[in-house]
Amino acid sequence: MRINDYLDRLGLGHSRVVSGSSMSAPSVTPLAADVPPSRRPIAAPKPTATAPSNPNAPVPLVDDQGQPVLNKDGKIILRPASLDPHVFVRQGMADRKLIEELVRSGDEGVVNAVAYEIGVLSRFAWYMPWDAQRLDWKFLGEFRDYATVAIGLYAAAAGLSRDDILQIENLIAWAGSRFHQERKYDPFYHSLPETNVWNTDSGRDLFFSGRIRAGHVE
Repeated sequence: MRINDYLDRLGLGHSRVVSGSSMSAPSVTPLAADVPPSRRPIAAPKPTATAPSNPNAPVPLVDDQGQPVLNKDGKIILRPASLDPHVFVRQGMADRKLIEELVRSGDEGVVNAVAYEIGVLSRFAWYMPWDAQRLDWKFLGEFRDYATVAIGLYAAAAGLSRDDILQIENLIAWAGSRFHQERKYDPFYHSLPETNVWNTDSGRDLFFSGRIRAGHVE
């Protein structure tokens, strides 16, 4: 079930950011039924003895067959050594099961499912643990592509539709992001550069094609 469907089921329908229009997100407060610790977001793995000593060192993004993943310009995407792509896939797959269980439990569970998903997605916000571009309070532009590939990986594994995750990204970009004026914006998600949409789609494709799945965390 999509996030928009959760909200519609509860009568919490909301406007959306499309073609640059305004959007007001619902204020959702988690209910007393907290998510158990075993279901909380999985922390990024610690570098192993063979990993670079600098956890933010750039390493190529490769799939499960060791093939490099390319960006829109045909260049190899770089990622921080400490943010393995399988972490996002494993978390997304675990969250999908949890959300399905919560939704089946009734209306209260639906509200908890939405609140929980919002909490997990907030880990991608600026300077949060999954923000690949901003680690240790430093902006690392070489990871710009990976930052949105990771969002696509998580969203696909969690069962979020393409439109849902891009609408969420579009809302956040509309509310606070400032991109270089020369960047070309998507014709539908007007607050997102085309590269962000392409990278999100790339992450989704990596999951659905089976190129990156859940069992290879370094």
